[in-house]
Amino acid sequence: MKTIAFDLDGTLVDVSERDYRIYCDILQKLGYKPVSKEVYWPLRRDVTDIHNILALSNLVSSEDVDTFLEQRKALMEEWDYLSIDKLFEDVVDTLSYLKKKYRLLILTKRYKTKETEKQITELGLRQYADVKIVTGNKEEAMNDIKGLFAMVGDTENDIIPANKIGVKSIAVTTGIRNTEKLKTYCPSVIVNSLREVIQYL
Repeated sequence: MKTIAFDLDGTLVDVSERDYRIYCDILQKLGYKPVSKEVYWPLRRDVTDIHNILALSNLVSSEDVDTFLEQRKALMEEWDYLSIDKLFEDVVDTLSYLKKKYRLLILTKRYKTKETEKQITELGLRQYADVKIVTGNKEEAMNDIKGLFAMVGDTENDIIPANKIGVKSIAVTTGIRNTEKLKTYCPSVIVNSLREVIQYL
């Protein structure tokens, strides 16, 4: 049976609120005023240099920038923030349909395995897909997947490795990269929702 692998963040779960909340919480602790999510999120999706985003809140001190970056990395996989994530509305229907024809696998790069396992379980995803949590090289992990047919993801970390090993790379626009950025990574196809993966396959 052919295998379809799905990235987690930005592909199956909406990470925008988690990302924004961490940004806000750190800035407020440092004494700065965050910009609105309507300003922040499009800049993040366009891969705008974080220094430029922080400058919008007058955070230009190299010491404070370093503190922000360190704290953001530390908080990104903390349960208090992971618990904010929600499934995109079409995830359950799409996975339920594809499971009839393919072996489904969640392939995600995370550093905190325990918290990731808990999140996947609480989101109810285990009934649809197996899980492989990667802490190292994602391309190597893809190479080890038997019968891998397609990789579905929202960043270059999904698309480029899939292209290198010769499997279909399906880019979704729901995550941390916008359409224009995704085009530069040359995916097999770009879809605007997970549901469109069914139509493509």
